[in-house]
Amino acid sequence: MYPNFIRAMSALICLIGANLATIPGAAARTLAAPDQFSESFVGAAEARSRAFTLESVKSDAPAKAAPSRDFIAPSRLLVGLRLGKAAPTRPVILAKVQLAAPGAASGERLCVALGTQDSRYAAESAHVAPKTGGAVELGLKTAYAAQLASYREGDLLVLARQASACRSDIPGALTPAIGAGGGKTLVVALNLGQGRPRVWLEADGARKTGKVRCKRAETPAKTHECVLDVASLSAGRFELVIDARRLDGRRITERRAIVLP
Repeated sequence: MYPNFIRAMSALICLIGANLATIPGAAARTLAAPDQFSESFVGAAEARSRAFTLESVKSDAPAKAAPSRDFIAPSRLLVGLRLGKAAPTRPVILAKVQLAAPGAASGERLCVALGTQDSRYAAESAHVAPKTGGAVELGLKTAYAAQLASYREGDLLVLARQASACRSDIPGALTPAIGAGGGKTLVVALNLGQGRPRVWLEADGARKTGKVRCKRAETPAKTHECVLDVASLSAGRFELVIDARRLDGRRITERRAIVLP
């Protein structure tokens, strides 16, 4: 009796551990050191020169976006993705930044762009994507720990995707960061000048998102923040749709694959 009981309990513990690995806020594995990493911290004046607005886009030509956005994939609108709330008092520690990794085929990469909302700090890193899904920590070692010490988790924008290579011409799936504050929401940070955004998730051509709230939340790095209720969604692959109307009445729409845990 006792050996059977012990075996059953061990199996239950393993099952619970496996499930916890997919829950935002659960204990995370640390990724191996990145095979590509660059970062910079600039003065306030130079940070203002990095500003990007939708009004600067002419016709349908590719926008002149920040290098970090090209690293993830050309985007006119999207600058950050986070599952759950940011912890208001949690400092920015790059080594502890978490992603909801979906699991990967051999050879795939996690391509990550990070930046503070005042546009002073920017970084890019490329990692071997873990084969099993779950929460992972970036484990990055920064030369700007002293400068970043005054920032809080909500001050950091994270945009990541998983692909066969970290090149803008190679498609991949967006991978959201995980907020330490928890909650079943997807926070989408946008930079679109004076435009008006609509954001939703689709699967098989049907909208799947619950309540969506978009508001102006202007900083040098972003202009809007949309919060999507994803509490009713199961884990899987979706399409993130961003639809923006410019001041001149023209619309710009982006569709990006995204994997939710």
